[in-house]
Amino acid sequence: MSNATSRIVLTVVALVALAGVAGAQTGETTPVEGTGAAPAYPDSLPAGGETTTDPGTPVAAPATGPITPPGSPPGTTVQAVREGEEQSVASYALQLRDLEQRINQLKQEVFRSKARLAQLAETVIQGTASGRSKIKIVHKNEMSGTFQLVKLSYFLDRSPIYQQTDESGELGDLDEINVYESIIAPGDHTISVEIEYRGYGHGIFSYLQGYRFRVNSSHTVTIAGGKEVTIEGIGFEQGDPLTAIEQRPTIRFTEQIRDLTTSMGGGE
Repeated sequence: MSNATSRIVLTVVALVALAGVAGAQTGETTPVEGTGAAPAYPDSLPAGGETTTDPGTPVAAPATGPITPPGSPPGTTVQAVREGEEQSVASYALQLRDLEQRINQLKQEVFRSKARLAQLAETVIQGTASGRSKIKIVHKNEMSGTFQLVKLSYFLDRSPIYQQTDESGELGDLDEINVYESIIAPGDHTISVEIEYRGYGHGIFSYLQGYRFRVNSSHTVTIAGGKEVTIEGIGFEQGDPLTAIEQRPTIRFTEQIRDLTTSMGGGE
């Protein structure tokens, strides 16, 4: 009887030992730091590579949706666009832009001709400056080197009056640009502007070179008869170093009004 009991005990011990070995082979293991076990990270960065956790590189790229920076005129929008997103249609866009420039140049010439005709008609009919007005539009660039001005377009009552594209950056070197000056009928007039900046940065901010920042805004002015109004569109950066990069570029408008008779020596 004792021999049978001993065999039963040995059999139970053997089964327990085998169960422990099997559990050790099939159970989960925890990687030990320094053993080369690969952590469960994604195989690739998020689409576009806008974000990263590596030190020395930006944590977040500019938001690409249209926004209205705080303190901007009503209706102002700013949009950051990655240049890589437009490369597939770059050739077509270049041809379209060239055609658009030619069309707008023709529109500018027609608009200026109409303005000169209107001035002549007012001079003949009124005989004095009391029944007409004058408008002058100036653009000022107060942006830092982070935003390089490469395209500037102005419209008066939806008609193009100025358009300039310059990828060399020389356009942004001008502190002041004389956009338009002409006799105009008294009343309400709307000035619209489209601005495009190319991002520039180095070191940890080099990612900005892959972005374009587009600002669209407008301003309505009421011009009385016998008055000259000077409108200044001023592109500037608002906020502080902690402000999101896409919320910094914006524009403001100023007005200066004076009597037309005191500003015109012999007329235009």
